[in-house]
Amino acid sequence: MKKKIVYTIIITLCLVSLYYISSNNYISIDSFSIMNIHNENINDKLITEFTEGEEEIKKNAAASIIKACLQDLQYENWLDYQDYIDLKVYHGNITPGIGDELVVALNLSKDISVVCTYKKEGDIYKLHNKIENLLPIQDIKFIKVPTKHYDMIAIYQVNDERIGGFYYEKFLEIYLFTNNKFEKLLKETLYSEEIYRTKWINDTVSVDNWVKNIKKSKIHFIIDPSLMISIGVESKKYTAPGSQEIPGIAAFKLDHSDSYTYNYFWNEEFDNFSLSEETYSFMDTDVIIVDDSNLKTYTDYSSMYNKYKVLTSSGKTIYVNKNDIIKKK
Repeated sequence: MKKKIVYTIIITLCLVSLYYISSNNYISIDSFSIMNIHNENINDKLITEFTEGEEEIKKNAAASIIKACLQDLQYENWLDYQDYIDLKVYHGNITPGIGDELVVALNLSKDISVVCTYKKEGDIYKLHNKIENLLPIQDIKFIKVPTKHYDMIAIYQVNDERIGGFYYEKFLEIYLFTNNKFEKLLKETLYSEEIYRTKWINDTVSVDNWVKNIKKSKIHFIIDPSLMISIGVESKKYTAPGSQEIPGIAAFKLDHSDSYTYNYFWNEEFDNFSLSEETYSFMDTDVIIVDDSNLKTYTDYSSMYNKYKVLTSSGKTIYVNKNDIIKKK
């Protein structure tokens, strides 16, 4: 009887000890996790240190802003590479309401970038929204819309495929905050250069040449009285004799050049840009022309050639043959 009592006491003490140890371990692990998920905060002092501070102060502020953004975005995998991330900071009124938003651009790598937008709450900035799947960002500008109390955001980016490819492009994309997110309305090329072999595009061609297309655009934003974007383009096509390897620069000779202009007009009804001030009809549905395939860098062999991209009144975008839409009277 005494032995049973002793065994019972020993077992009870062991169980209590195990519970105590496991409980303490659980508390320690949980406390450690809480400390690790605690985010950095962005405030005005930190922004001022980044924009106006001496080199070391600016460097430390940049590191804190980058870390805060990565944590807010839940991009934890990028935290180990934050020393290599390029940071750009802006202020702009890009969402409905009073007050400027903080706009933070992070160039994560040579082909991945993201924009975070913050609204101020008390003394700190809180993540409000984001624009993902961007290419390296060179600059950000804001465009006033006469029919709205907030601006569009224009993001200037670079697509560099010259290593392992034959394409280089500088372009801008314009976004508008609508339906609780940033919608891309427009993409326009500022400069592009592509090189390809005609056999790659069409293996039935009788003459196999290398082709180099260069396109340069000047873009002007005009607000008088509504918003219009005027685009002037110079394009040049060069050719060089066919060969297995890409020819040198001197081998390319000018085949032909062209210059043209076109405009985008802000359409208040559709909340978008149109290549015409008119509204059209397609299969008894109101549409506006948001893109013209002939204005882009498509080859003569592309199935997209000679088509319009139209936006319907229900918000759908479709490609149609140019002759299939009718101007509304």
